[in-house]
This record gives sequence, structure tokens and C-alpha cells, in this order.
Amino acid sequence: MRTLPLALFALACAPGTSGPRTGEFHSCDLSDSAGYCLEYDGLAADGAVAAYEAACAGGTWSEGPCETAGTLGGCMGAPEGGFTFTLTTWFSGGYPSAAALQEGCESGGDTYLAP
Repeated sequence: MRTLPLALFALACAPGTSGPRTGEFHSCDLSDSAGYCLEYDGLAADGAVAAYEAACAGGTWSEGPCETAGTLGGCMGAPEGGFTFTLTTWFSGGYPSAAALQEGCESGGDTYLAP
């Protein structure tokens, strides 16, 4: 898998089941620099929007979902630390194929989402 920037690494997915998707999205688009976009669903419920926005240095913060057209797919999982929001990382690169991404997601305990 791709390496997350240090500030975002601490906020990365842990193996396990994700929380319910609420449709209340925020995102940090790092597609140009790192080949992925981090999509948070239900972040406001945990009162963590400001912290995650600040951690998006070098990316583009949005109060909406990641653009998924042209991606290989996403890995959806539950973040570490007892939060209830869902984190989906949408990859535009870093894997040779969607099948390889799916295998990587599932072997890490996350759920693969097709674009």
C-alpha cells in the first residue's frame, strides 16, 4: 500500500469493520502529490473536523466526498482511536490494477469499494 504522510498516518485506518455511512462527507484530496484521496463520512459527529482539516496540509480540503471517477477504487475502514466515522481512501495510483487494490484492502481488514 502507499505510505501516508506522517500527519495522516496517525489517523489512518485500522483493520476492522467501518461505521455506518452517514452521507456527511469531508475529504482531503492528495491525488496529485500522493495518488489518493481521504474521504471521511460522519467526521462532524466525532467533533474532529478541525483536526483532520489541519492534517490535510499539502492537500485540498473539501466539505464533500472524494471524486471517484478514474480511481482504481477505495479501501473503507474504521479509524483507530474509538472514533465512529468511516474513512475511505480512494486510490488513483500506487497499484497495478483494481484487483490488486482489492486484495490489498481485504488483506488489511478493510472493505474494497469500486469507483
